[in-house]
Amino acid sequence: MPKTKARKADRDSEGAEHVQNGPTGHVLALLRSMPPTIGLVVGARGELSRSVKQFVSDCAEKGSINPERFECCHGQNQARGLIANFINRAFGGVSLRGAARVRHAALTAATGSK
Repeated sequence: MPKTKARKADRDSEGAEHVQNGPTGHVLALLRSMPPTIGLVVGARGELSRSVKQFVSDCAEKGSINPERFECCHGQNQARGLIANFINRAFGGVSLRGAARVRHAALTAATGSK
């Protein structure tokens, strides 16, 4: 989707014949030069998207390489579980606090009170 929009922006600015099958336009070149991003989505009631779950799993996998760092005497599996649990609790708390702040700000703006 972003590549399609970048190609359209290039066509609009540089002309259709130049970008159709020819060299990459400026917008698409800039898009390709950026590192990949991960969309982390948390619902209003603490629901987590697949990308968040995958992110937590990846972090736990990386961290479990050195189980001693987390004082896990039972190896990598224990460390992986501890790390994933810690990240889920911390991430969930921060995201729910953020959702509450957004709701509070919207309520304050709607009522006009301070």
